[in-house]
Amino acid sequence: MSYPYIVLGITILIGAILLDIIFGEPREWIHPDRILGRLISYMEPPFRSLNGGVAGGFLLAVVFIAAITSVAYFVLAVSSPVAFVFVIVGIAYLKAGVSVSRNASTARRVVRLLENGELEAARDALIASVRRDTSELDTGHVVSAVIEMLGQSLLYDVFSPLFFFAIFGPVGALFVKLVVTLDRRMGKRNKRYFEFGRWAAIISTVVNYIPARIAGYMTLLGAELLNYRIPRLSLRSVSRLVESVNSGWTMGAMAVAMNIRLEKMGSYILNDDGFEPGIGDIKKAINIYYMTVYSSIILIVIPIMIIVFLGTSAL
Repeated sequence: MSYPYIVLGITILIGAILLDIIFGEPREWIHPDRILGRLISYMEPPFRSLNGGVAGGFLLAVVFIAAITSVAYFVLAVSSPVAFVFVIVGIAYLKAGVSVSRNASTARRVVRLLENGELEAARDALIASVRRDTSELDTGHVVSAVIEMLGQSLLYDVFSPLFFFAIFGPVGALFVKLVVTLDRRMGKRNKRYFEFGRWAAIISTVVNYIPARIAGYMTLLGAELLNYRIPRLSLRSVSRLVESVNSGWTMGAMAVAMNIRLEKMGSYILNDDGFEPGIGDIKKAINIYYMTVYSSIILIVIPIMIIVFLGTSAL
């Protein structure tokens, strides 16, 4: 491979982002979420038969993550002698890990439905994207759910995989995708997964711990760059109001950036003294979302890639 890795890495980064912007998400039958979700479903029964508690879930998580990342690394290594093939494989891995446009598209659809007075359809549009019963949500709580969804997506679907890509390359982004998918499938506080899915949640918490905090402050920076008013509120204190030690940072940043009140009924309220969110706040949140994505690429991701490249070149 005659090209410096930093050149190939930035090419992969630009290629994956452009692919996402131009074409959006893959078709359902080849979507990474669907494929990985089915694989987890196939793996679950045999591991439950070994141990239906914490140990069985731990083994499933380790085998699932280790096996796929090992194969992915092998394929990338085999493709490395030919720069073009290496870039194509790298773009495929990064695109599988990063999803910029999906939830932003959902948010825009909800805006259109709410502006047309179609509250029921707006509730239905959110079902696949949020972990809550949307059937009884009023307009304010639908708006809140959309903005929280964008905050979570910013961390798990964009910033964290890009952060790991910057340090570990395309396999790093794919690794985060595996961790997040496992957590979404098994890291649930219900009878079925309370014990078996515990390690899926723990691994996700550890992996996303640092990215969550950086992404939270980058969200505030994104709002500043758009000249949105940011009140003098502590992001740290707002983030602690959510049970998840990671999700609260980007969701809280959205609440702080626009000084709005975000609520998941029966679970938490972010920025209780903020204004009730309206449809226009979804549009603002989408703007913050994209500004945060692109400013993070310029100010965080590419600089880390350069530092890693210079560090490895000096060895």
